[in-house]
Amino acid sequence: MTHLEQTSIWPALQATLAQAEQQGQRLDSALDARQAAGEARFAAIMAIDGGFACRANRFSPYLTELREAFEALRTNPDWQTDLPGQIRRLQDLLAVMARTEQTDLYTN
Repeated sequence: MTHLEQTSIWPALQATLAQAEQQGQRLDSALDARQAAGEARFAAIMAIDGGFACRANRFSPYLTELREAFEALRTNPDWQTDLPGQIRRLQDLLAVMARTEQTDLYTN
């Protein structure tokens, strides 16, 4: 059986994660500034039932969790079974990041 790292999917996932991490760093910086100004007071970015083990008020921990999950799939012979769930989590996080970029938390 082919490992995930031996497919054309792997480089695309790596590129998407790298872009998401850059976006997450920008968003986290904006959230840090807002929190320092007494704004951006919330407990977690993602909902409890969002499929993430971490609970954080910044994007970086969620991105780290995803990167670790994809790395674990990289040489897992059963990656095809687990990949859809990880892709769904990535899509959900990217959607939240896009919505955050469009809010006044990020733009002001």
